[in-house]
Amino acid sequence: MSEPNEIAEGGEIGRGDGIEVTVGIDQLEDFLTADDSDVREYAARTLATKAAERPEDVRSAVASLTDRLEDEPSIRSHAAAALSAVAADHPGAVRESIPTLTDRLEGEARSASSTSGEAASAVVRANAADALASVATDRPITVVDSIEALGRYATDENERVRVRTTDALAAIADAEPERVTSVVDDVAAAAEDETVAVRENATAILAAVAATDPDAVLEAVPALVDRLGGSGEEDAAGDPTQFGDDAAIRGHAMDALREIARDSPAALADAVDPIAAQLADDREEIRRDAAVALEAIATARPEAVTDAVDRLADRLDDTAEIRRECVGALREVSGTAPQTVVSAVSALVDRLEDSNETVRTDAAGTLASVAVERPIAITDAVRPLARRLETDVEPVRSHGVAAIAAVADAQPDTVEPVVTELAAVADADDETVRLDAVRAIAAVAASSPDAIRPVVPALADRVDDPHEPVRRPAADALAALAREMPVDGTDVPALLETLEGEAGTASDADDEWMQGYAARGLADVARSAIADAHPAVRSLIRRLGDDAAAVRRAATRDLVSVAAERPLAVRDAVAPLAERLDDEDATVRNNAAIVLSRVAASAPDDVREDGVLVSLLAALDDSDHTVRRTVRRTLAEIAPADDAAADRRPALSLAVAETTAESERVRVAACEALATLGLESGAEAEAVVEALSAALVDPTPAVRVAALEALATTLAADADVEPTPTDVVLESLSGDDDRSAAVAAALGDVAQRDSEPVAAAASSLLERFTPGGADAPALRRALTTVVAVDDGNAVTGALVDRLESDGDGDWRATAGEIARLAATAPDDAATARDRLADVLADGTPDGSGAPPADEAVRGYAALALGTLAVTDHDDGDALESGLEAIDNRLLDAASLAAGGETPTHTDGINTQLSGMGDRLDAEPWVAGLAVLALAVLADESATLRPTGIEKIAGGLEADSPVVRVTTGRVLETMADDDPSGFANAVPALLAALEDPDADVRATAAGALAACAQSDDGSPLEDVGRTPLSVLESRLTDPDGRVRARAVRTLAALEATETRPAIELLTDDPVPAVAAAAEGAATRLADATDALPDSDDGDAAGWPMTRAGPARTGHAVGGRPLGRRPTERWRDDPEDAAIEAAPAVVGETVAVGRDDGSVAALDLEDGRERWRFETGGPVRAAPAVAEGRVVVGSADGAVYAIDAETGEREWRYQTDGRVRTAPVVADGTVYVGSDALHAIDLESGRPIWAVDRPGEFAGPTVADGTVYVAVDDRLLALEAADGDRRWERTFERPIGTPPAVADGTVYVASGETLLALSGDDGSRRFRFDTGARIETAPAVADGTAYVASSDGSCYAVETARGTERWRVDVGTATTGPAVVGEAVYLATDDGRLLALTAGDGRRRWRLEREATATELVVSSATLWLVDDGVAALGGSRSSLTESLSGLFTRFGGDS
Repeated sequence: MSEPNEIAEGGEIGRGDGIEVTVGIDQLEDFLTADDSDVREYAARTLATKAAERPEDVRSAVASLTDRLEDEPSIRSHAAAALSAVAADHPGAVRESIPTLTDRLEGEARSASSTSGEAASAVVRANAADALASVATDRPITVVDSIEALGRYATDENERVRVRTTDALAAIADAEPERVTSVVDDVAAAAEDETVAVRENATAILAAVAATDPDAVLEAVPALVDRLGGSGEEDAAGDPTQFGDDAAIRGHAMDALREIARDSPAALADAVDPIAAQLADDREEIRRDAAVALEAIATARPEAVTDAVDRLADRLDDTAEIRRECVGALREVSGTAPQTVVSAVSALVDRLEDSNETVRTDAAGTLASVAVERPIAITDAVRPLARRLETDVEPVRSHGVAAIAAVADAQPDTVEPVVTELAAVADADDETVRLDAVRAIAAVAASSPDAIRPVVPALADRVDDPHEPVRRPAADALAALAREMPVDGTDVPALLETLEGEAGTASDADDEWMQGYAARGLADVARSAIADAHPAVRSLIRRLGDDAAAVRRAATRDLVSVAAERPLAVRDAVAPLAERLDDEDATVRNNAAIVLSRVAASAPDDVREDGVLVSLLAALDDSDHTVRRTVRRTLAEIAPADDAAADRRPALSLAVAETTAESERVRVAACEALATLGLESGAEAEAVVEALSAALVDPTPAVRVAALEALATTLAADADVEPTPTDVVLESLSGDDDRSAAVAAALGDVAQRDSEPVAAAASSLLERFTPGGADAPALRRALTTVVAVDDGNAVTGALVDRLESDGDGDWRATAGEIARLAATAPDDAATARDRLADVLADGTPDGSGAPPADEAVRGYAALALGTLAVTDHDDGDALESGLEAIDNRLLDAASLAAGGETPTHTDGINTQLSGMGDRLDAEPWVAGLAVLALAVLADESATLRPTGIEKIAGGLEADSPVVRVTTGRVLETMADDDPSGFANAVPALLAALEDPDADVRATAAGALAACAQSDDGSPLEDVGRTPLSVLESRLTDPDGRVRARAVRTLAALEATETRPAIELLTDDPVPAVAAAAEGAATRLADATDALPDSDDGDAAGWPMTRAGPARTGHAVGGRPLGRRPTERWRDDPEDAAIEAAPAVVGETVAVGRDDGSVAALDLEDGRERWRFETGGPVRAAPAVAEGRVVVGSADGAVYAIDAETGEREWRYQTDGRVRTAPVVADGTVYVGSDALHAIDLESGRPIWAVDRPGEFAGPTVADGTVYVAVDDRLLALEAADGDRRWERTFERPIGTPPAVADGTVYVASGETLLALSGDDGSRRFRFDTGARIETAPAVADGTAYVASSDGSCYAVETARGTERWRVDVGTATTGPAVVGEAVYLATDDGRLLALTAGDGRRRWRLEREATATELVVSSATLWLVDDGVAALGGSRSSLTESLSGLFTRFGGDS
């Protein structure tokens, strides 16, 4: 009996004049039987209202309400509504009403007689269907008698009726699908319904029926196929039709079609195209069902699947099950139409290495089928198939050798490289495998007899094969070789004649015996001809790689014995022996060298292979004298025997010859060998210097390193030969070719590394130094380097001497060289400052006034002194003292360079800038002084500085190298002092990197490096993208200065793609280059300021709160930002705020907002891809897993959303507001509301729930355990069922979710970080900070990172719980986040900090206006949450992009 309820509703009953009557449920039940229809209607209506509010109170009235279903329409309507409401919450209470509800479902359709009647009738039907569906969902068996009626109304005109009747049928089909077979036709019609829910129910029903009785749904095939959509084409409106319906509907449709295909594949022969289109679906289960269906169809009707070959091939890299089905389908198709599978050959070849045996077998079988009809199509498969012959299972071996044999018949040269692998299976148990292997070898022998030499023993064994068809091709192959290599004393023609059966008229038995005899004779001939390999050689080769030195020593010693008698027998061991030349055991090395020397004597070409030769050349400096001697003997065997090498050691002659080898590694090894071998004669000195000179012409970086090392070693060796290496080098400088220039440049590099060899030749070099000569820049650099290092005589002073002594000399050229020295070697030029002042004043160095007193000499002297002043190597007094002697055209420029007065007004400066700029086309000394004056003027006005620098850069295009070098030096000096204003000079500087003059290139590179390395941001930040190729090309510049500066520039740009090329320069013989490269390589290794490419697949992400279910705050496998980031994009919706951290997976950033929406943003630009609306604010971080975005809402529901489309997959209603961020582990979603829930990720169904014992933090999931912090307790629950494993109580409340790593749980309680055993909660260590820990800890690579309210970030070693480092950071507002070697956190004063994980050193700091409350890090990008989400990435585009934009704008190539 229900309690009395206050009900003040209704018509005439229960309400009088100001009187309100309280009517209980019992009275209402009585009213339902009243004679007065108005009373009955009042009671039914009131009960319907009450049932909607509190259905449990109306359960007692169900029987009475059921009786009223036969009453008048209005009463029936209210009764049905009440029953529907009760059934929704208490389906068991309505079970007895099922027959009457079923009658109403059908009776209402018959009783409707008017429009209003139809509407009322539709409402009754809908409520009846609602009730039936609710009961069916609870206990499907109770509604089976209503199936026919439900089926008829699955296509009712009322949408609600259709939805609920199919809901009911779906519930029944799920439990007892055979019961629903009678209404399959009705359900198939419903599958075409316009309402998604109806179609989803209908296809689910058909799938359930098909699982037990596929024949029952054959007539539904067209409807099911329609649900799949088209085949990837476009419809009439131009919209894609590849996927025609909702993913869930397609999934059910494919479930059904899969079962039909297994039972009646022919029924789907016409549906192959739409089924095949599902192979591209994002959902694995749909792709799997499509693959299964196609394999079944292909088995029965292979010709029907030919058009699906390409789609099947595309899925051969999918999951194991899908791969297996797809390759199975391809194999079936290849059996009847092999030519149609040709396009899949490449994908099939890849599957030969598959871990699944069935996949490998079917791939090999398919290739074998194709080979029979189109052998040329599988030539690329020959080697991969051959690799499987000896090690794979029998079916793969059988198919593989059959395919190779087919190719050999058509194109034997393709099979030549794998005859050894074929011979390895020529003795297989399977006679078919033996036959195919021998037949393939015979085909190769017919076109290239010599190719089968390595397998003669295997063929000889097959001459006596028990299977006659095998014997014949084996004999044919041996005969082919015997014809080519007859042996003395053997009548090969006679044996061949006998083999062919042409030796007389013997009986068949005798003929067979004679042919066998002939075959064996030919085998003996072939064995003799190729010096059959020693039977133990293969075993010995395998033992060469043994870990035990004793085993390796024995193996090499045995090979020595074999090689002594039969050197050709060990040819297969040459490469493995060469690898042993760097063995740690000297005996192994020596034995290997001995064997190689004996092989070299008999088969020198085998030892000339690149890898072997490199190993031999490297062994020339072996620490063991005996090894060195043996190696030299080996090299002597293969050295060139030409007359030119007669007076040189053979090993050295070989190394000289190999400096021009095609292989870079051989050229490198040859240069290194020349450094090792030293010199024993003048002829060797000439040969070595000539070879190294040639090697230094346009070398690769590795060859340059080796050649420079060799040249430096050769010059420093001080060999007692005639001519000396220095003499040869000096002689080579007299040439006017590339080698001369290369040697001159090399001397400059050598001088920087070791000045002594060059210093010894300084006087000779100075004598050869000719101003304006092709080698003058290189010689000048070498000479000035020697002076700087060894305090030698200044080069400038020597040139001034020439001005005195050259009676008829080229004074202008000498004076110009002095001006150039002031720019390239200012310290050297400064030593002659006073003498240059004399030249300026009197025209002569000694002040005599005698020739050479002319304008050019004075002009160059003024330019040299001015350059010294402007570049801070002189105070300008020397130039100022000679101004009176300067031509009027130079006076104003020279005065400015000397420190004279400049205009004080901008207009005056601008006027002078224009005037000086006009002089850049004048004589070199005039143009040079104008450049100096422009520099002075540019520094006088910040406003006009960019204009002045741009005008100076114009000097880089002057005809005179003196002007270009002076310009480069001035720009480099200015950039060093202040890089601002250089934006418009970038194109000219880039172009100057390709100047033919090394000094111009060096100074331009220096200016760019100074700009790139600016501390306060590049001055070039706002312009386009750089042609990094221009800078990268300078890494191979002949001039070491250019290489070093290019390295520094690329490092500053963080051009990570140039890292491999820069790493090669860490061995550069020029110290400055090597040092720059080492620093750059380190920086670039750490620099990750570009977002990861989708193809390279950087796996690092932040898929849920604190980076994963274990909440470690560690983005595993990610790359840190190498430099301070800038904001790339921001999501800041006007009408919503973002409170929770986003989740980042792949190219998608998932964010929740307080307006109830969840959005997927594009990783690159923040563009919104889709948005999904929940029923309440989303204030906890979403989780992304297995293609779904899982999010909890304040409406109490957890939603799973398709990450690609934004469609809802399921909704799970909790018992209260969702209070925690969901985490996903092993296919289960864990989330907290008023209880802790575990939900199946795939279906959204509950797994378990545990009541919430209080406010909790978490959950955290790891190692099969769910950890939840509740006030001051930590609970550990079984992930499988929620049972409690252990519980631990602490002194203070736990404020943040725990983190778990390597079996240890890290908990912040008060001001303490505690580490507990995940097994039982026992304490491993505690670490106390100075104040409360309010943000979550991070754990990575053996270190826990925790930010305390005491203003410090602590790094705690997890093995012992000791402090690794502490850094003062201020008050953190986010927990630390770790990626790579970087730790990130935000503070309450708006700062974002990046610390080095190893020592806490600050990497960078970023000041922001807003305070971040959440921080997420994923490869090279940070996401900060304030009121919105900001994506911060590296700022490489600043300078890097600037260079190219300018370069392009000014006419360069980008």
